[in-house]
Amino acid sequence: MSLGAGAFATPSAISALGLVPFNVQDIAGKVYVTYAPSGLAAQRGATLGMGAVAIFDESGNLLQTIIGSQLAAPWGVALAPVSFGEFAGDLLVGNFSFVASEINALTRQLGRSRAPSQSTLAAAILQVAFGRFNSGSAA
Repeated sequence: MSLGAGAFATPSAISALGLVPFNVQDIAGKVYVTYAPSGLAAQRGATLGMGAVAIFDESGNLLQTIIGSQLAAPWGVALAPVSFGEFAGDLLVGNFSFVASEINALTRQLGRSRAPSQSTLAAAILQVAFGRFNSGSAA
């Protein structure tokens, strides 16, 4: 497979904030790239607004960007299943930040937080997933 020039390029609005690629996940044919401040200390200390997500098709064409808001060094990404109540179908984005460790429910169409998160977590969120898992692979 050959990708075109500029495939999966960091969007300029995200680059302008000094954010760097932090995680990549392919979900249902879309590639979600999370962006965070550079360096572990900055990622752990990220505050709300210090993060972004770019959504690409599998050929590397940019489809959508989500910048700032409730994002703080976002890492884990998942789509909420239909059984997930009022957040069914939303994009769930977990912050890695130790300052703002929370999972955000974002509408996929607008990329906006549906409701402010209330968090009691004290450490980074490293994965957001649904289903049954065993030793890191779907069962």
